[in-house]
Parts: sequence; structure tokens; C-alpha cells
Amino acid sequence: MHSDKKLDELWLEYDKQPLHWNVPAGPQFDCFTKNMHVLPWPLKMHYSKFPEDLTAPLVTLDYKRFIVMNLLKEMTYLRFGDSLRILRDLSPDDNKSLIESIQKCMNIM
Repeated sequence: MHSDKKLDELWLEYDKQPLHWNVPAGPQFDCFTKNMHVLPWPLKMHYSKFPEDLTAPLVTLDYKRFIVMNLLKEMTYLRFGDSLRILRDLSPDDNKSLIESIQKCMNIM
């Protein structure tokens, strides 16, 4: 079930600090983890009480999909040292299936 309210309220945090959608995950990872490289990065996803005073909200569903794929590439790089696995091995159909699976599991996109 699609809920615009849930989309508007979606945000991530690490150690009680909201992540910024408009800043790449890599620099935020370095800043928040104090370069300790804690992997996997334990993020908490929220569906309400968006901290508008601390970070900018995501604007469109397409932008959210773009962010999900960029985060996936960045996480792959952090975990394996390169993001070629995602760029090379994830076909357009697999990409679409991944996004649809996330949407179905989270019931928010």
C-alpha cells in the first residue's frame, strides 16, 4: 500500500544523528564512525518524525530510488573495495527487481 506520508517521513540515522540524503554515504561514514570503519554500518531507518531542522527531506520517488542505488554501490565499495560487482553484475531487470523487493518489504515506496 502506497503512503505518501511514509515517503515524506523516511529518514536514516546513525548513533542518534540523521544522515543527509544530499551528502554521499562515504564521507558521512568517515565522519560518523571516526574512521573506525565499523562494518556493516548499523543504520536505523525511521518512518516518522522527520528531523526537518537537521536534514533536508527527499523530494521524489525517483530520487529515492537513485539514492538507494548509490548507497548500494557505496556499501559494496566499503565492503569489497570496489563497486564493480553492482555496476557490472546488476542488470536493469535485476535493478528493477531489487527496488520492487525493497518497496514490497518496506511497503513505503
